[in-house]
Amino acid sequence: MTHTTDPVALLERIYQHADSILSQISPDQYELPTPCTQWNVRDVVDHVTGSIYFMASAVTEDVPQAAPPADVAATEQPAERFRAAADLSLSVWRSPGALEGSVRLGPVEMPAQALLGLNQFEVLTHAWDVAEGIGVDRSMDPAVAEAALAAAHMIVSDETRGDRFAPSVEIADDAPAHDRLAAFLGRRPA
Repeated sequence: MTHTTDPVALLERIYQHADSILSQISPDQYELPTPCTQWNVRDVVDHVTGSIYFMASAVTEDVPQAAPPADVAATEQPAERFRAAADLSLSVWRSPGALEGSVRLGPVEMPAQALLGLNQFEVLTHAWDVAEGIGVDRSMDPAVAEAALAAAHMIVSDETRGDRFAPSVEIADDAPAHDRLAAFLGRRPA
């Protein structure tokens, strides 16, 4: 179980978890559907990898926003592409001052620490989506999932969901934290 208050160390654990799921994708699974109804496995991997670059580029101008290839999951090594983005992101978040002040993510300005929280639950939720899509175990360290769920509750509200987050889904209070996170962001855990 993870007991850390260092948000960058938590992000690293989330990346490790996501990497362990993405490394299980076989090329014949790219077109499988996911809980993100508009995206298949390939689309989710492309999206989450691109999001990592995009969020890192909000923290420092040294990250090109178009860094990932247009079709990440089409490669034979989606986990390697994801790991490259994750490694770059961790180096950005570990740089002096990265967690201070505010950043601009597209048209939205937010505290840097809020962006880190968004980074955490975005990656963890899409790892859950891929696990569901390819039919592997979606469970994870409960402390990691609880921390990401707490970040999601601080950032996402009914007023801010818009088209980026589906309405939350009812789930038992004693459901595993990873399923409560998925349900909060509109997924229907089985």
